[in-house]
Amino acid sequence: MTRKSKARGHLSYQGREALHGWLFILPWLVGFALFFAYPMGQSLQFSLSKLAVLPQGGYKTRFVGLENYVYAFITDAKFTKDLLSTVQDMLFSVPVIVMVSLLLALLLNQKFHMRTVARAIFFLPVIIASGVIMNIIREDIFAKTMRTGAEALNVFQSQGLKLALEKMSLPPAMIAYLAEIVSRIFDLLWKCGIQMLLFLAGLQSISGSLYEAAEVEGATAWEKFWRITVPMISPIILLCVVYSVIDSFTDYSNAMMQLIYNTGIVQLRYDYGTAIAWIFSAIVLAMVGLVAAVMSRFVFYQVD
Repeated sequence: MTRKSKARGHLSYQGREALHGWLFILPWLVGFALFFAYPMGQSLQFSLSKLAVLPQGGYKTRFVGLENYVYAFITDAKFTKDLLSTVQDMLFSVPVIVMVSLLLALLLNQKFHMRTVARAIFFLPVIIASGVIMNIIREDIFAKTMRTGAEALNVFQSQGLKLALEKMSLPPAMIAYLAEIVSRIFDLLWKCGIQMLLFLAGLQSISGSLYEAAEVEGATAWEKFWRITVPMISPIILLCVVYSVIDSFTDYSNAMMQLIYNTGIVQLRYDYGTAIAWIFSAIVLAMVGLVAAVMSRFVFYQVD
């Protein structure tokens, strides 16, 4: 057998790994080519044009270059306001969601009765809920609260917590942050399902021999958490942070998603709606890239 026939018949380890990677993303590539490539190209065309819907049906476009993009940043004050609001909401919610998800995963990784049922309960919101359903649930809760009186409403506004923290002489910024967490605890817990499952899988992949060796050396539970658990699941932490950033930016109820929907669908301004959608997509990609680049410096990858 010649060397050429051997090269054709046998792939190297790196070649097999590359082939497996391409096969893994092949369904996405096919789906993107069939269902997303043309609409994305058309939306980019709309964002660079002035679009007019014709009375007899169809539309007519006139190329205007970056006029829609300039209008968003220079003229439309609502765009910049909603964009800053969405970024601020992401910076607030992502650390809380990741920390709460890790805490829940640590608790559910312990051995106790009905552990499988408890895991299913925490993951249930991911199965049954979407952004639209969450809005319906929130509106229903708010309506019931209004019927029961203002005292019940204070529970969601966390007025009692604010007063208690103010008496402890804590900084106003910390008081506002903690009060906001309590006020939005329902929404934040609702978004922890996927991250909790990823953390749980990461925790179960850690070899028990590492903890046994640490116990022999006299390490405390706190030291084992920071010296073993956190480094071993650091790739999962990076994954959960990236996922949470994207999930926060694409949440149906955030200000930018509502602005894009109202502009493009409700007001039928397809040209400007697609322009702000492309701007928002570019910002999301930049934020994800920045987060991944910064956090990758602190990720530990175990080599077998």
